[in-house]
Amino acid sequence: MTVSSSWQVLFTTEQRERIQVEARKSVLGEDRQPTQNPDLINAAFPLSLPTWDYNLAEGKERLRVYRQTLMAGLKAAVRKPTNLAKVYDVRQEKARRSNRLSDRQTRNLAKILLATTMDDPQEKRRYLKKLTSRTGKEDGPGPRRERPKLNKNQCAYCKEEGHWVKDCPNKRSKAPAKILEMEDLDD
Repeated sequence: MTVSSSWQVLFTTEQRERIQVEARKSVLGEDRQPTQNPDLINAAFPLSLPTWDYNLAEGKERLRVYRQTLMAGLKAAVRKPTNLAKVYDVRQEKARRSNRLSDRQTRNLAKILLATTMDDPQEKRRYLKKLTSRTGKEDGPGPRRERPKLNKNQCAYCKEEGHWVKDCPNKRSKAPAKILEMEDLDD
C-alpha cells in the first residue's frame, strides 16, 4: 500500500489538503524556525512523488525531514480553534430545563387547579403552598436519616449492651408452629 492510497483511505480530500497545507507551513528553515521560502518548502515537502535515493545519506535525511514535517502537519491539522461564541450560544439556560415545568407553567397550572377544584380560600392557600414547595425540590428522595452507631456488643433492637439482636430478651419471639399430632385428630 503506497502513501497516496493510504491517504485516500484514511482521509477525505479536504483533510488531505489541510494536512499538506499545515505540513508546508511547518517546514523549518536554516534558523530552525518555520520558513516562507518556497524553494526550501518544495525541497523538504514536495507535493509530487520525490526521486530521492534512499540508499544514500542525503536521501535518508530528506525522508526523515519529510516524515517529521508530515507528522507536524497532521498534528496541526487536527487542532482546530474552538469558537467560544458558538459554545455559549448552545448552552442551555437555567430557566429552560426540558425535564421540568418552568416557574411560569407551574404558577399557571396552580391557578387553574385552584380555580376549578376548591371553594375554600384557606384550602386553596394550603394547596398552593404545598404545590410550590414540591416543585422547588429536586427529584428523588431527600437525605437519609443518620442511624446511631452501635457498639460491638450492643443490640440493634433494644440498644442495650451485652447481647445481639438475635438473642434479645425484649424481642418477641415467634411461637413455634404447633405440630398436629394424631392424638389431636381424635378429639
